[in-house]
Amino acid sequence: MDVVTYSRRLAACVNAGVPVAEAAAVLASDDPTNAVARDLAVRLAAGELLAGALRRHTEWFPPYFIALVEAGEVGGWLDNTLAAAADELARTDDAERRLCRGWRLPGRQRGLCQLAAVARTCGRLAALVEWGILLVDALELTAASVIDEPVRRSLRAARQAVEATGSLARSRKPLLPPLLWRVLNLGSLTGTFPTILHEMGSCFEYELALLLAGRGAKARRRIVTAVFARKFAALLRCGVPVTASMELLAAEYPEASPVRKALTRPQADRGYRLSELLATTGLFEEWQLDVIDLAETDGRLEVAFQDLADYLVCPDEATSAGTIRKLAFLGRWDALLDRAICRAFGTAPRPLSQLLEDRGLSALEPALLDAGEADGDLATALSAVEGLHALQREIPDTISADECRFLAGWAAAIRLGIDLDECLRLLQEDQPRMAETIRFIRHAIAEDPGRLTLKRLTRSGLVPWIASGIAAGATHGLLSEALDRLATCERIRLRRQRVPLLRGRPIRRRAALAHASRVAGTLLGLGATVEDALDAVASGSGDRATDQAIRRVYLAVARGTPLSRAVATEPVFPPLWTAWVGWGESSGALDVQLLKIADLYEAELERTVNR
Repeated sequence: MDVVTYSRRLAACVNAGVPVAEAAAVLASDDPTNAVARDLAVRLAAGELLAGALRRHTEWFPPYFIALVEAGEVGGWLDNTLAAAADELARTDDAERRLCRGWRLPGRQRGLCQLAAVARTCGRLAALVEWGILLVDALELTAASVIDEPVRRSLRAARQAVEATGSLARSRKPLLPPLLWRVLNLGSLTGTFPTILHEMGSCFEYELALLLAGRGAKARRRIVTAVFARKFAALLRCGVPVTASMELLAAEYPEASPVRKALTRPQADRGYRLSELLATTGLFEEWQLDVIDLAETDGRLEVAFQDLADYLVCPDEATSAGTIRKLAFLGRWDALLDRAICRAFGTAPRPLSQLLEDRGLSALEPALLDAGEADGDLATALSAVEGLHALQREIPDTISADECRFLAGWAAAIRLGIDLDECLRLLQEDQPRMAETIRFIRHAIAEDPGRLTLKRLTRSGLVPWIASGIAAGATHGLLSEALDRLATCERIRLRRQRVPLLRGRPIRRRAALAHASRVAGTLLGLGATVEDALDAVASGSGDRATDQAIRRVYLAVARGTPLSRAVATEPVFPPLWTAWVGWGESSGALDVQLLKIADLYEAELERTVNR
């Protein structure tokens, strides 16, 4: 049994307002070979509580999972605790999978495993305490689920200290690493215990991901800086003062480390600005210190450190995309942007599009930058160009990817106020394989957005569901939003197509259903009718059987049959999806429910692929 998938589906059903017994029955019928799901459905139908039914299957559901479910049933937030428990299990599986990949030195492997155990300890403790479970019980439940022996011993020692004194501070075997123990003591005194646990768990997960991905001396230096920035941001978000955060982080480094020396200056030196102290650590570059200095002045230090940590995950400044990414980062701190441009290019201020003209920009991107500079919103333009570069890196340069880039570029141009005909002209030059389609659209609409009708867009060569979405967005004054949503649908579909595992029929059919659900939900949310949405989706799911079933459903709905009844007659659709459509139709929020089931299926596909 896949506990994560079952739990997430059950949580989604309960969140949609479905009684847990009915949801369990639907899940059992969705997977007839799952004996555990059938047993749970029978017991819940007989009136047994979910936590009691789960206790009969402890080989699948760990104790902390059952404790969270029980807390949710008692408190009336079962959907939230189920989702939290499923997410914790998924993160555990993901960490184990990544640790098992590749050969590593035994000592390094042990260190990474302990880091993963500490991260999972924080996650489980935070979930248990947050949902009302006593700290003593939470420590014991977490200790029972941790494999790493030193971490397990420290958890049980902490439980004994809490039982004896009511405080974590009296424990003689603190949790590893020391920073976590000091911060947890602080959290127990200030009432921010769950928040600090969440933040520190995220920090350790972030560090583990970087250590598993980075190689080489340059990568190691970047990882040290990124982890430092991420932990500093977490401490500040938890309400720890700057000076206390510096002292806590200093203890993470050896006595002779320049970082420790910089962060533990005598009290007389507390008048120094943080950027001046960090300059002596050797961790940060000059432009990064400028950002920290500006953030300290504006009172946004935690935002700056978090933004810097996110940036350091994948720096690629040697490329044109990397230059744009760095400038987009600095653009979010607009007081530094002009100075950063001068430093980056070593020249007097000129329009940014001219400075970047020899760096491989497309035809559209200089126009976006010029529009941003003209409106005094260069940061938005840089972010838009950065998004287009990220899209280009993510999906391969194929004919099927052109429509996704076309939609994303069109949406960015509209947001920055570029004239419709000029925007389409630039896109025509930027996308040579779609030049004929764009030329037809320009001729058909004659600079009038009101002429973006389904008939004209379909005749131009756009696929029906994209044409339907653009037409619906233009009709309701949501063209930019419609283009963004359609680009997201296409981006997800193209990302899945690259995965070899999706060649199998069952997985391919589930991927097709996820795409159809997302597109239909998007079209309905843009104002399209159910008939128009089904008609547009019926030829673009990627699976012939699914397309044919949707076409038959469309014909039935056009004759007046309710959607839920028409879907129920098609064996291609699984019971869960059929039931979900019925729940959405009865609640009057079919578009929202279709997007939820699409999110659920896509998360399952992503997890299947990553195994």
